[in-house]
Amino acid sequence: MINVEHPTKGIIQGEDLSSYRYHPRILELNIINTYLNFVREYGVVKTEELFKALSLFLAVDWTKISGIINNVDRFKQQQVRDKMKYRQEVLFMGAVWGHHRLYTAKQHLHITHATLYRYGDELNPEKFVNEAWLNSLANDVIICGIEGYKQEAIRFVDGFFNLVRIIGNVSISKVRI
Repeated sequence: MINVEHPTKGIIQGEDLSSYRYHPRILELNIINTYLNFVREYGVVKTEELFKALSLFLAVDWTKISGIINNVDRFKQQQVRDKMKYRQEVLFMGAVWGHHRLYTAKQHLHITHATLYRYGDELNPEKFVNEAWLNSLANDVIICGIEGYKQEAIRFVDGFFNLVRIIGNVSISKVRI
């Protein structure tokens, strides 16, 4: 099993990346990739019901979250148009959250570690992240550049990952049904 957390936990080239957690492009990647992973596992209908219920539970505006999700086709077009840039953005997203790149590649890109290492520096955030690359993140923003969508995306992502963290810490034997 791959260790989820990277030893340097959100630090690349000595720079703390936590401020990028709320970058519009990173928010979109986070929500849409999480959505697509759930769709692969549970189908579109159940996933949308889950995301709607989570939005209600987290007091997040569902219309904004569904607006992000409804742009999944535009998101997929970006993947096809520039596959390497997309892969880099996803690996950067993982690094921002402190995840090991092997974990991110497997969970979100669905590529093996052999493929990851075949591309070498092109898929190593320590190598490809620089000022110009960070500035180019804004070029691919689909909808979270609008402040209302960005704020709801922040609330959804924070709430979702806090919920996952809390549930992950609960032992099944402690839960009474």
